[in-house]
Amino acid sequence: MAATLNAAERARESIAHLGWEIVYDEKYNAAGEASWRGFAEGLRSSGARGVIWVADPGNLAALLKSMDEIEYHPDFVRGATNLYDTILLSEAGEAADNVYISGSSYPFLDPELAAQNPATQQYLDIMDEYDPGGKIADLGIAAFSAWLLFARSASACGDELTRDCVWAEVVSVRDWSGGGLHATQDLTGRRATGCFVEIEASHGEFVLPDIGANDGVYLCDPENVIDLDPGPDQGVKCENPAFSADPRPSTCAP
Repeated sequence: MAATLNAAERARESIAHLGWEIVYDEKYNAAGEASWRGFAEGLRSSGARGVIWVADPGNLAALLKSMDEIEYHPDFVRGATNLYDTILLSEAGEAADNVYISGSSYPFLDPELAAQNPATQQYLDIMDEYDPGGKIADLGIAAFSAWLLFARSASACGDELTRDCVWAEVVSVRDWSGGGLHATQDLTGRRATGCFVEIEASHGEFVLPDIGANDGVYLCDPENVIDLDPGPDQGVKCENPAFSADPRPSTCAP
């Protein structure tokens, strides 16, 4: 899938900055595999000490079980925040072990931990009231934060509500956290936050490993961000292309 292929390429570039060697690089069918044994054996025979997973938690769970069956246990398995999902635990069971997940959202799947952060608890309460049984996920946190940012920016524009005004308000914010839903982000520079939270799937449950957090649950350091080549098809070309229906067309150059 295009999205995961792009993410994988960014992971390869990041790994190169760390000086790591890629010894096994494989794709699997978007709909999953009938058997993951070949992938597990391929990883083991390559001597891979760590596994970088770029895809969904359900298929990772299947791979982890196959790795466990052949007693292949690398130093770590690492993935993005979408792996912070109950599916990983329910489908992998005890095989969900030594899996590290990096993200910027405050942990939301542990009720006791979530209760310590008012914004996260409010998100869970809203979901429980308006969408009981709905999916609790990092994408939901991102959607809430994006809507709050739009509402804040639109309110600041008042009666002069145009896309250009909203965009100008958005990129003027230096400390956006969605009210505390995630790590603080400086939107003026359009750079990733240097703060992250680490979550570990250990023996079938999610825990917070000790990573020397220096801002609540987050470890913040500008060195946590690696600058990647945006490539010819990435990046903002025209933030707000003009639409004829706009009372005030965008000033963005074509």
